[in-house]
Amino acid sequence: MTYQTINPNDDVLIKSFPEHSDEQMEEIIARAQSTYENDWSRKTLAERRTILKKAASILREDVTNLPNPSLSRWANYSGKRGAKWTQCRHPGLLRR
Repeated sequence: MTYQTINPNDDVLIKSFPEHSDEQMEEIIARAQSTYENDWSRKTLAERRTILKKAASILREDVTNLPNPSLSRWANYSGKRGAKWTQCRHPGLLRR
């Protein structure tokens, strides 16, 4: 069985994702750990900030294209209001 993303407004399939075997998951996790140890953990805070700002920008752009208007509206918030929502939704990402 595949994992699926379904639009909750109309139950239309947006995208399907294949399952991974246990071996594939172990490989993915090992690769992520290696990347953290050999790359991310060696970056300065300024370098990390630049990367995360770019990632946030890409995510905001993607969110505005979601078919669900109640989710898309969050991407239109800026300043303190948007930052508070992001902190509430992803506190671990922003506080580390």
